Amino acid sequence: MNLYSEYISDDEKKQFFDKGIIIFDTSSLLKLYTYNQETALDILEKCAHLFKGRMFLPDQVRYEFEKNKEKVVEKPIESYKKILGHNEPFHKIKKTIDDLNVIQKNVKGYLQTFIERLGKEDKHPYLSSDFIYKFEEEVNRYLESLESITTNSAIKSLDLSAEVDKQVQTIREQVTLDSLKSIIDQSFIAGREYSFSDLFNIAKEGKIRYDLTIPPGYKDKEEKNGFQVYGDLFVWYQIIEYAKEKKAPCIFVSDDIKEDWNEKEEKKTNSKLIRHELQLEFNEKAKFSILKRTLVDFIYEFGEYFKVKFGEGTLDEIKLNHISELLEGEKEQFIEEVESEILENIENEYTVPDYEFNYEYYDNTKDIISIKIIDVSQNIDQEYSVVYEITIDIGIDYDTWEYWGRDDDTKEEIHSPHENTSYYGEILLTVYRTVTVDENDELVTTESNIFTKSNNLEKL
Repeated sequence: MNLYSEYISDDEKKQFFDKGIIIFDTSSLLKLYTYNQETALDILEKCAHLFKGRMFLPDQVRYEFEKNKEKVVEKPIESYKKILGHNEPFHKIKKTIDDLNVIQKNVKGYLQTFIERLGKEDKHPYLSSDFIYKFEEEVNRYLESLESITTNSAIKSLDLSAEVDKQVQTIREQVTLDSLKSIIDQSFIAGREYSFSDLFNIAKEGKIRYDLTIPPGYKDKEEKNGFQVYGDLFVWYQIIEYAKEKKAPCIFVSDDIKEDWNEKEEKKTNSKLIRHELQLEFNEKAKFSILKRTLVDFIYEFGEYFKVKFGEGTLDEIKLNHISELLEGEKEQFIEEVESEILENIENEYTVPDYEFNYEYYDNTKDIISIKIIDVSQNIDQEYSVVYEITIDIGIDYDTWEYWGRDDDTKEEIHSPHENTSYYGEILLTVYRTVTVDENDELVTTESNIFTKSNNLEKL
């Protein structure tokens, strides 16, 4: 096997997929829980059938999986709780309907005043009875259409809190009634439990490796402590030990593609190319080769090799989930690219008008304080629509005045009194973007548009 290439020959592919040991790390196992349950079960069941007796669960992966599973499963609960907020669409719709009730009452009052003031022919001003009749008829027709909305008992009776509680309960039940965990327990061969002494000895060697930036896992040195610093190294040694025992090559399925696992090429790591040092070490100690793939790449590759027919929607969800991850990873970069356009959008609406020639700024602050991706959807085969919500903190304060001329005696400028304009608060912008994915799994923007969604500005 070429240690410097991500590509493998047909013979090597046959060795890996027909005889290799399949190892999922913690990141890939937990990622299954981010998919729809039917999709995750479809993937695991196909793996359990095709790789029966060859799926291995290192003890360190089992420990990390058990430790973090509940947190990952319950992560969506926060997003459900957020939709109960008063600034969320459901409450805004109900508030708008309540506002329509007020509008309806006001319009009725205005209509009555209009008729009383302008419907009497003995007093000016007055309008013809024909005009007043037609106007009253149209207004009442409008009020009737409003009434069908404002009196809709079905809308008023809908209980969002109860629906959210129902969804949250379904998520929490997944922790205890875990179908995925059952398949994992049945399909994976559990590795031997490592003792404290085993882990301590690996950690001692790990300290030397990490000081020399030898992979895997040295990137965790600054973020973790104790044995957790060497978690990746524990997994690596357990994989080598098992491969050596079984005398077989390995496919390591991992979504950790940092440079302490994968080769770096220019600005990013190659998700399909394990670090050269790790391939050398594996070859020397296990006498076989190891292939490292992300969960998405692994699914596509074994699906293609075995001509797997996945369930309806499985590949679509996997692809959409992958695109969403790519978008999340580069959202700050994209917003930086369109920042000038975003600020221009604000400039056009809130700063000094073009026709003002004399002005002075005291404050002109525009800071992006949050970026959220609120929707990703597939349009055609390789084209996706993305909706971003961007919150911008605004501080604008300026004076304008007109130049009237100069005093004939003193030659001093004469101008109108200064008029001050100031805005402070937040603006919510919506950015619509269309992207495609190129052959290098890179996102390419084909179109983007920016709109002001709402503002919470105070004009002083």
